[in-house]
Amino acid sequence: MIGRIIEDFSNLKQGFTRAYSDIFKRAPPSYRTILLHLANDPEKPLIVHCTAGKDRTGVICALVLSLCGVNDEIVAHEYALTDVGLSKEWKESVIEHLMDNPALKGDMEGAWNMISSKYVPLLLLLNDSRC
Repeated sequence: MIGRIIEDFSNLKQGFTRAYSDIFKRAPPSYRTILLHLANDPEKPLIVHCTAGKDRTGVICALVLSLCGVNDEIVAHEYALTDVGLSKEWKESVIEHLMDNPALKGDMEGAWNMISSKYVPLLLLLNDSRC
């Protein structure tokens, strides 16, 4: 599976769109917990995170914002700001780790694509989720 995901990220737009669609369709059990918390205890604080705070977290936050009626372009723009929030040191550390994976040997561009947060794929996911 990691090989397919890495192959997908070599083609940035399709890779992210497929990865986010997979996350969305296979919604982790935590998504249910998050949505139930928001529905049943909206006045109580909630922290949502994952390893990088951009893929699984980005998809659930995009879904919640979309359900609240926020315009898709604004949701995608907010998600793209994730790149600004991730430090250069963090990115370089993750790239170093990813380059140890045999499936990424020599594909520095694919590794950088994996850790980026792009506007268009998330916008496509939001549009596709309504179809």
